[in-house]
Amino acid sequence: MIKILRINKKDNVGVALTPLKKDDSLEIEGILYIAKENINFGHKIALTDIFKGKKVIKYGEMIGYAIQDIKKGDWVHVHNLQSNRGRLEGEKINTNEI
Repeated sequence: MIKILRINKKDNVGVALTPLKKDDSLEIEGILYIAKENINFGHKIALTDIFKGKKVIKYGEMIGYAIQDIKKGDWVHVHNLQSNRGRLEGEKINTNEI
Protein backbone atom coordinates (compact mmCIF):
# COMPACT_ATOMS: atom_id res chain seq x y z
CA MET A 1 0.00 0.00 0.00
CA ILE A 2 1.31 3.43 -0.96
CA LYS A 3 1.26 5.67 2.12
CA ILE A 4 2.71 8.92 0.78
CA LEU A 5 2.55 10.58 -2.61
CA ARG A 6 5.06 12.92 -4.23
CA ILE A 7 2.90 14.84 -6.70
CA ASN A 8 5.80 16.31 -8.73
CA LYS A 9 9.46 15.31 -8.92
CA LYS A 10 10.42 18.85 -7.79
CA ASP A 11 8.43 18.51 -4.54
CA ASN A 12 10.23 18.51 -1.20
CA VAL A 13 7.03 17.44 0.58
CA GLY A 14 4.72 14.49 0.05
CA VAL A 15 1.07 13.95 0.96
CA ALA A 16 -0.01 11.31 3.47
CA LEU A 17 -2.50 8.98 1.76
CA THR A 18 -3.31 7.34 5.09
CA PRO A 19 -2.80 8.47 8.69
CA LEU A 20 0.88 8.00 9.54
CA LYS A 21 2.12 6.99 12.97
CA LYS A 22 5.39 8.17 14.47
CA ASP A 23 8.22 5.83 13.39
CA ASP A 24 6.26 4.41 10.41
CA SER A 25 8.66 3.37 7.64
CA LEU A 26 7.63 4.58 4.19
CA GLU A 27 9.22 4.24 0.79
CA ILE A 28 8.83 6.37 -2.34
CA GLU A 29 10.85 5.81 -5.48
CA GLY A 30 13.29 3.60 -3.59
CA ILE A 31 13.95 6.15 -0.82
CA LEU A 32 13.13 5.26 2.78
CA TYR A 33 11.36 7.80 5.00
CA ILE A 34 10.56 7.53 8.70
CA ALA A 35 7.64 9.59 10.04
CA LYS A 36 9.03 11.68 12.91
CA GLU A 37 5.55 12.25 14.36
CA ASN A 38 1.91 11.33 13.75
CA ILE A 39 0.72 12.87 10.48
CA ASN A 40 -2.96 13.01 9.53
CA PHE A 41 -4.36 11.87 6.19
CA GLY A 42 -3.91 14.57 3.55
CA HIS A 43 -1.19 16.42 5.47
CA LYS A 44 2.35 17.00 4.27
CA ILE A 45 5.54 15.15 5.22
CA ALA A 46 9.02 16.54 4.48
CA LEU A 47 10.85 14.46 1.88
CA THR A 48 14.11 16.35 2.44
CA ASP A 49 15.52 18.63 5.11
CA ILE A 50 14.08 22.12 4.53
CA PHE A 51 15.98 24.87 6.30
CA LYS A 52 14.41 27.99 7.79
CA GLY A 53 13.66 30.53 5.05
CA LYS A 54 13.81 27.96 2.24
CA LYS A 55 10.98 27.23 -0.17
CA VAL A 56 8.46 24.46 0.46
CA ILE A 57 7.56 22.89 -2.89
CA LYS A 58 4.32 21.00 -3.62
CA TYR A 59 2.72 20.44 -7.06
CA GLY A 60 6.13 21.47 -8.46
CA GLU A 61 5.44 25.01 -7.20
CA MET A 62 6.44 26.99 -4.12
CA ILE A 63 3.60 26.96 -1.58
CA GLY A 64 5.44 28.88 1.13
CA TYR A 65 8.56 29.15 3.28
CA ALA A 66 9.84 27.15 6.23
CA ILE A 67 9.64 29.32 9.37
CA GLN A 68 11.92 26.89 11.21
CA ASP A 69 14.21 24.06 10.19
CA ILE A 70 12.16 21.06 9.03
CA LYS A 71 13.80 17.62 9.02
CA LYS A 72 13.12 14.81 6.55
CA GLY A 73 10.10 12.90 7.91
CA ASP A 74 8.63 15.87 9.84
CA TRP A 75 5.01 16.94 9.57
CA VAL A 76 4.80 20.13 7.47
CA HIS A 77 1.91 22.39 8.47
CA VAL A 78 1.10 25.86 9.83
CA HIS A 79 3.45 25.45 12.82
CA ASN A 80 6.53 25.35 10.55
CA LEU A 81 5.28 26.72 7.21
CA GLN A 82 4.40 30.30 6.21
CA SER A 83 2.01 29.68 3.33
CA ASN A 84 1.75 31.92 0.30
CA ARG A 85 -1.55 30.31 -0.68
CA GLY A 86 -4.95 30.80 0.84
CA ARG A 87 -4.20 34.24 2.32
CA LEU A 88 -6.74 37.02 2.43
CA GLU A 89 -6.48 39.57 -0.36
CA GLY A 90 -3.65 41.98 0.40
CA GLU A 91 -2.30 39.87 3.30
CA LYS A 92 1.49 39.68 3.16
CA ILE A 93 3.90 36.94 4.17
CA ASN A 94 5.47 37.82 7.52
CA THR A 95 9.09 37.92 6.45
CA ASN A 96 10.15 38.52 10.07
CA GLU A 97 9.36 34.84 10.71
CA ILE A 98 11.64 33.52 7.98
